Amino acid sequence: MINIIIEAVLVALANCMDTFVVSTACGMQKSMTKKRGLLLALIFAITQTLFPVLGILIGDFLKEMITGIGHYIAFGLFIIIGLKALLEARNYNIKEKIFDISRLAVIITLAVATSMDAFIIGLGFGLEWSLQQQIITLIAIFVITLAFALIGVKIGSKLYFVKPQYALVFAALVFFAIGIKIILQATYFS
Repeated sequence: MINIIIEAVLVALANCMDTFVVSTACGMQKSMTKKRGLLLALIFAITQTLFPVLGILIGDFLKEMITGIGHYIAFGLFIIIGLKALLEARNYNIKEKIFDISRLAVIITLAVATSMDAFIIGLGFGLEWSLQQQIITLIAIFVITLAFALIGVKIGSKLYFVKPQYALVFAALVFFAIGIKIILQATYFS
């Protein structure tokens, strides 16, 4: 059980790094208020939790059709997401991350944009993880994303420059580790 919780927390931490980066950029804006920061954090946390649920539902449906290769697909998805995070870290430019956060539609759009990876992660969950792992991970994603979005907004309001690339590199490393773990378990321990 402790292994499930540790893995859930690591997935949640990796999953919320782009939310942290965007929240930090939003917090740098003068129009950010405490109320708007809380709204932003809640919307990001809800979206980051709902997108894996959609992925889980589709992954559970596909599981029966791809029995025997699901672990290879999950491995590939986690490696792709890890590579995407590394590319984002390499090409990160804070000046491109300033948004009009006074509009709810912009906040929702940002939440959806940062949650696309979460959908793919959910596919991996649906293919490989038990219901217990999925539920614990979804709870961790919600709580940790909410916390990191609030922290990002606060940091953004206090600092002009933060090195968000490190958060994205951390996310990539976690996704690589999970992908490798899935393939090793399927190859050597099944």
